[in-house]
Amino acid sequence: MKVVFVEPETSGNIGALARVMNNFGEDELILINPQCEVETGETRARAKHAYETIKNARILEDLDQVKEEADTLIGTTGKIPENYKWERTHLTPTELRENIEKGEGENALILGREGKGLSNEELRKCDVVAHIPTNEEYPVMNITHAATVLLYELYKAEKNTENPGKISKEKQTLFKYTEETIENLEDIKKPEETKKIFKRVLNKSFLQEKEAHSLISAFKEIKNKLNEK
Repeated sequence: MKVVFVEPETSGNIGALARVMNNFGEDELILINPQCEVETGETRARAKHAYETIKNARILEDLDQVKEEADTLIGTTGKIPENYKWERTHLTPTELRENIEKGEGENALILGREGKGLSNEELRKCDVVAHIPTNEEYPVMNITHAATVLLYELYKAEKNTENPGKISKEKQTLFKYTEETIENLEDIKKPEETKKIFKRVLNKSFLQEKEAHSLISAFKEIKNKLNEK
C-alpha cells in the first residue's frame, strides 16, 4: 500500500509517519509537494530505524500522479461537512478495513496537511474518505496519530486478504463498457452525470477480479444488444 502525505509542513511529522508506517509493515511513502526539508536531523530522530523509508520516499507534484498508480485512493478528513454529498462515502476505520478485505487491488492512503487537511478538490479525487469518530468538542487529531489508527486497521485488512493483486486494467475496461452502454441509452437523462456516478460507485465497491470480469461480460452483452437495435 502507498502512504501519501500531501504538502507536509514539518520534518518531524515526516519522520514520525515513517516510523508508524514501519510499525504496520508499510514502507512506500509518497510526498506531494513538501513544504519543508525532507531529510533532516529532526526527521531522522523521529523516524528512528524507519529512516530508510524516508530516503526512498518519492516526491510528486499532485494526486493525479498517484491516481495513475493505485486502484483506490482513500482520502482522510477530520470533519464531515454538513452539506453531505452523494459523491463522497465516509467510512470509519473499521468499515474501511471490512471493505478492503472484500476487494482486490492496490490502495493509497492520502493524508492531508497538518494545518488544514485535504482540500475539497483533493477529496473529490479520492474514491472513499475515511473519518475517525472523535470527541465532538475536540475532533481533529494530530496527523500521525490519525495515521496510526488507520494503518492499524489497514494492516489487519492486509493480513486477512490472501491476494490483494492489482485490478487497474479490469476496472478501466469496466469503466469503458459502462460509459459506452450509457451513451447508447437514448432516453437516459444527464448521461455524463450518470457516468460519473457509475464510476464512483464502482470505485467505492472494492471489486474483486472475478466480480469485475462478470460485470464486464454483462455490460459488454448489454452494449451488443443495444447496437443490434
